[in-house]
Amino acid sequence: MNRLECSTLRCIAIVSIMLHNFCHWLPGAAPENEFSFSLEQYYYFWNSLLGKDFIIQIFSFFGHLGVPVFVFLTGYGLAQKYDKMEQLEWKSFLYNHWRKLFIPLVVGTFVYLFVMYVIEGHLVCSVSRIIAQLTMFLNFISPMHLLPMPYWYLGMTMQLYIIYLLFVHRHPLTPLLLLTIASLVFMACFVGFPQVVVVSKFNCVGWLAPLCIGIAYSRYQAKVHVERGCWLMGLSCLSLILVLLCGFNYYAWLLTPLFVVILAVGIVKYIPVLLQQRMDYIGRNSLYFLIVHPITRELIMPIVPIIRGHIGMILYLFTTFFVVYVFLLVKNKFW
Repeated sequence: MNRLECSTLRCIAIVSIMLHNFCHWLPGAAPENEFSFSLEQYYYFWNSLLGKDFIIQIFSFFGHLGVPVFVFLTGYGLAQKYDKMEQLEWKSFLYNHWRKLFIPLVVGTFVYLFVMYVIEGHLVCSVSRIIAQLTMFLNFISPMHLLPMPYWYLGMTMQLYIIYLLFVHRHPLTPLLLLTIASLVFMACFVGFPQVVVVSKFNCVGWLAPLCIGIAYSRYQAKVHVERGCWLMGLSCLSLILVLLCGFNYYAWLLTPLFVVILAVGIVKYIPVLLQQRMDYIGRNSLYFLIVHPITRELIMPIVPIIRGHIGMILYLFTTFFVVYVFLLVKNKFW
């Protein structure tokens, strides 16, 4: 994949995640099977599609599937950038990637806490939880208490960087592949213990499969040259069908990220270059959209009962884009 295609995938992923994190708060929205599996929730989703809010229901239930696309791109990008390096200074590698995540995490957390203090009139979480979140340890000990919740992704991403350093760089794919299989077997064994699966999904254990695909695709893409054609269209359609079918079974649900990644890569190959260029801005700045959108959601959500869900969704997207645009203008001018 070229840089523009990767940026387009990031755009698709972040917009999907943004809409998910807004829509699943709306009354009557279908609860997603993101961190745990529920067959009842999947049936509720299909029954709710008959209503006029089917777009809201689709993003509420499936929007979180932008996450495995991001993880795939993380693996792909790491392999593209570092695989050919004979020596990788681990301290510098970890520090640079930690700083890339830590600064937005700090800024976003304190802005969010300030906004919530203005809305609620009190601090919405304890100082110890804030410290645990900023040190990225809250993912391990109490992930459901992350505020705002989408910031769980930053701590999990830092874990993926460590996985790459330990098991991937200057190694064949075998160690990561074995680790990925072990993670899937581990979650499969805890079918009756949803809390274990939830914690796994908030950490790298639940996301090794798309990371492995990203690294494998980077290393072997010359042998698996993906171009538009009947076979790619057929593979994309098959992947879509499998994504839908996986929702009916817990063990198949664990494999959903694999089919989502294949579907996403297939889709991006059919997006015209001109449209990809329009999507590039959002893709290149997807980290800032990830940081900002939970904050703008808190500002828009109280007025949703007045302006209705679809209008609120549009206003939310516009507000998020505007805030990110202004922030980047200020950042580029003064930093």
